Amino acid sequence: MDKPLKSHQQRGIQSVEVGFRLIRALENAPGKLSLKSLAEAADMPTSSAHLYMVSYCRLGLAVQDPITLRYGLGPYAVQLGLAGLRHLEVTDIARGFLEELQTEIPLAVYLSIWGNMGPTIVLKLDGSFQSPLSVRVGYVSPLLSTATGAVYLTYMPEHEIKRVLERELTERGGLDVDLETIRKRVREMGVGISIGQMNEGYAAVSAPVLNHDDRLAGSITALGPHSLVDRSPNGALTQSLRQTAARIASALGQRKG
Repeated sequence: MDKPLKSHQQRGIQSVEVGFRLIRALENAPGKLSLKSLAEAADMPTSSAHLYMVSYCRLGLAVQDPITLRYGLGPYAVQLGLAGLRHLEVTDIARGFLEELQTEIPLAVYLSIWGNMGPTIVLKLDGSFQSPLSVRVGYVSPLLSTATGAVYLTYMPEHEIKRVLERELTERGGLDVDLETIRKRVREMGVGISIGQMNEGYAAVSAPVLNHDDRLAGSITALGPHSLVDRSPNGALTQSLRQTAARIASALGQRKG
């Protein structure tokens, strides 16, 4: 008689899985959390949560504010996130296309993809024009005040941007923002545009990169002094960005029509 098949589920270390609930809680939190709130969010006793957090702080996965004693994600958590983002296919595929784009324009260009805090720069190439304004890999673009953010505001599903969008709206102190007007403009032009909203005297144009199922895989953005950034819908820069985004999308398997 044949023996019953055993489960193929692999054994793991339960304490690691339990402790990771704390990291998840920090990731989903709108800000730093007290130990009590953190323990409640992770569904574990406060004493246990404290022991985990001591170790996480030593490793750099978490940090504790010395004044409020609240916890947040640490620098090593950010490094891990960026490393994971760099491993995504779109980053490797986009690099060659962005290098080609830079032969046409003097501006800095960069690729952003969605991270836990918003659109995050994962690849950046400096242009021939040396600008004193520098955005680095790891920089998170606000949804409401950048060209990159406008693209994500338009093409990302509402439920995926909800937490980040609500945080930004709260930070604006209740100021009215016409989201539908922003989305309509981006869809009509095929790009997002910002002029001096984050940095006076600078402008940016950003184009969406769609994957094989027409979901937003990332965005490519050109940034520079507004005198060098052609922001017209059918200008050379806008067309180059749209064409480059379409070529990356094609390489990702997007089907036209």
